[in-house]
Amino acid sequence: MNNKEISEGCKEMSKLIIDDKDFISSGIDIEKLDYSLESLKYIEKIITKIRKQTKNIEYYNKVILRFGSYLGEVIIKESKNAYEWMVYEESVEINSELSKYGKNILTIFTLHHNKKTILFPMVKIDKYLRHGKQDSLHFYAKVIENR
Repeated sequence: MNNKEISEGCKEMSKLIIDDKDFISSGIDIEKLDYSLESLKYIEKIITKIRKQTKNIEYYNKVILRFGSYLGEVIIKESKNAYEWMVYEESVEINSELSKYGKNILTIFTLHHNKKTILFPMVKIDKYLRHGKQDSLHFYAKVIENR
């Protein structure tokens, strides 16, 4: 798979937040999901509701992949640097230290800038699911935007 195919796949995965009607039962305001930094505050509200529900691991994996893809797309759109999606194997080629984390739902897709800076949007979603507001998605993306 080349980077363009990976990017398109992650973009499509982020759209499943809206398109998969069985994914989130409560209504989502589609207008607020415009891939802006401000939209991440709305995403945090959605994930906060999800945190309070008891769901199975398959559901949480969907949350991590879909919202992680959304977070990554916001970073790509808003950052001053040109970030691109890549798969785990490419990340390990750039930085072999990453292999100690193994290939899993949190590391399968990463963002990179000039093959130096590597970001893990899926990990950030997992942290938000576990810790809530203290791992703000909006703040995270804002810091990256200003690098």
